[in-house]
Amino acid sequence: MTQLVIARHFPTPYNAGEGGAERSRSWSRIGIDKETAEPMADKAAKEFDKLGVKVITSSDLPRGAQSAKMIADRMEERPQLIATSRARTWNTGEGGKPEKQSREERKKYAQIPDIPMPGGESFDSFEGRFRDFIGNELKQAERDPGTQRAIVVHGHQMMHAEKVINGDPAEDKDFDKLDDLKPGHVAILSVENGHAKLSPVGETAGVR
Repeated sequence: MTQLVIARHFPTPYNAGEGGAERSRSWSRIGIDKETAEPMADKAAKEFDKLGVKVITSSDLPRGAQSAKMIADRMEERPQLIATSRARTWNTGEGGKPEKQSREERKKYAQIPDIPMPGGESFDSFEGRFRDFIGNELKQAERDPGTQRAIVVHGHQMMHAEKVINGDPAEDKDFDKLDDLKPGHVAILSVENGHAKLSPVGETAGVR
């Protein structure tokens, strides 16, 4: 069995408020809300320490890289930090739009995966990038099982991690998992015989 620790970045001002108040993030350059993130970072760092994380690879978008650094700064043994564009979320071209409206658009374009969203990219493009990224992380974890790796990514990647490895298509209901995999959520992605399973860990599950 190969395992990766996977965490969703901490909240941004666009995550504030649910329902009509929440806004889509996409590839926006907005950073995290540091005051809201502080207690989440403490909890995440404790979980990373318990799991023995030595390397953290994150999205290079500000909310991803900032979240990874906040976790690393609070860990007992500072891990290696890597930020990469390969870990970016789906570029839906509509950062800042109301989340409720945007989510319905994303559901539609996920069902026509070769068509780019206006101003963004297709779901196929996003999925291919994520598959390559997480596949590489899993290969490195398999080659060096003594070095626990973690990734700090975005909600779409957490909700789709099992399916992209298992080769299952995205469904409308998958997008509702974003309400459960809240910012700051930490889980373990286990892969055995080519089958992936995502399991929440510790006090971070569903934090808000």
